[in-house]
Amino acid sequence: MNSLRGTLKIVVPILLLGALFVGTAVWLGVRNERRMMDAARAAAEPRLASIATLKARLAGLTGYAPEPGGELPDMFPAELTPANALAIHEEDLADLTAPGPVKFRWCSDRATTAACLSRKSEWSPGKPLKWQEKSEAARQMQEFATVRYVLVVKTLSYTAPTYEDSFQFRGGDMHASVFLFELAPNLPLLAEFEFSASLGSTASGPDLHQALRRRCRDALREELGKRAPGAECDAGTY
Repeated sequence: MNSLRGTLKIVVPILLLGALFVGTAVWLGVRNERRMMDAARAAAEPRLASIATLKARLAGLTGYAPEPGGELPDMFPAELTPANALAIHEEDLADLTAPGPVKFRWCSDRATTAACLSRKSEWSPGKPLKWQEKSEAARQMQEFATVRYVLVVKTLSYTAPTYEDSFQFRGGDMHASVFLFELAPNLPLLAEFEFSASLGSTASGPDLHQALRRRCRDALREELGKRAPGAECDAGTY
């Protein structure tokens, strides 16, 4: 009995000390995670707030006409990269945490993802963020905070691709207007242009919609390259 008591006197304090260390480590981990997420949200929110106001900014451009003899502004930035520029559907501007009714979705979901993470702790509506994913979530919000240019895509027409039979298909097409804004005071409009994308006879694969999405991204990249050699933007990975 005395031996058991002596063992307990040694073991119990060790166990309590171990529990204290584990509890402290967990508490510190949770606190650091919270700080990390708070810092990421603080970095992302100014960009999200600016993008949210683009809906009203775009509405103000309806019916816009240049001065007699003038032209629409075309101050295309010299450096446009997937890190600092993204394309977003006009319909998503109404509520960045809820995807809008887009006729054909192919643009980047980077802004809507950042909004869901920052404001609802979700990756997307109905897909909650897990505790072990917080580091990745914070990283994505921090990267989103580097966005400086937004290309708002307004779909003008869309025809879905369809298979006629096992070997033939009717190619789809999409035509859109693009408004390039800088996330700066007054949200200046830097350029406005239209572009089209369609599936030709070389399209293949079981998913024609995915093929058309790739063509939309390629067509936008080609259009940007005409204005600034090498210019690109984050146009999604759907």
